[in-house]
Amino acid sequence: GSDNQEMRQRALSYLEENEYVRAKHILIQFPEENKEETEDKAEESKDEKAEEKTEDKKEVEVKEFDASKFDATVVNDVKTPVTNAECYNKAVEVLTAYLEGDKTEDAFAALAVLHSADGNAEQGGIYEDVPVGQMVPEFEGWALDESRKAGDVGIVETSYGYHIMYFIEAETTTW
Repeated sequence: GSDNQEMRQRALSYLEENEYVRAKHILIQFPEENKEETEDKAEESKDEKAEEKTEDKKEVEVKEFDASKFDATVVNDVKTPVTNAECYNKAVEVLTAYLEGDKTEDAFAALAVLHSADGNAEQGGIYEDVPVGQMVPEFEGWALDESRKAGDVGIVETSYGYHIMYFIEAETTTW
């Protein structure tokens, strides 16, 4: 049907020209991706803060850990909130911090280093020269929107979590 025609047209146009996207993002990762790791780190942190009466950490009861009081920003090295709703709230908080600050690419990169759960956080969340078709559809849909301008920001939900996006540019390389 029309999907096949569209795919064929995209493939043909890809042979003639390649479109690349440059953007930065901050990933606030959904808990399903690494929930056990988050709980383990939170318990370790709690153990360190608690007055330890014993060297054996296995005696600490798990039921003492209250997820409702867990704040991902307080526990060092834990960048994953506990619920999807908390992920969204954290994404809004980080975007709000950006909007209330300098609103520069460097300011966004600094927030990525602090808050992103993605592997490129240390590089400021940069995705450089990513060919169209290599990103998840939600990313591409946002980045390739015709109204998109350099410096635009937004929140995009994918299967990984919420991504706070910062658009740099989309460029076309013609062969």
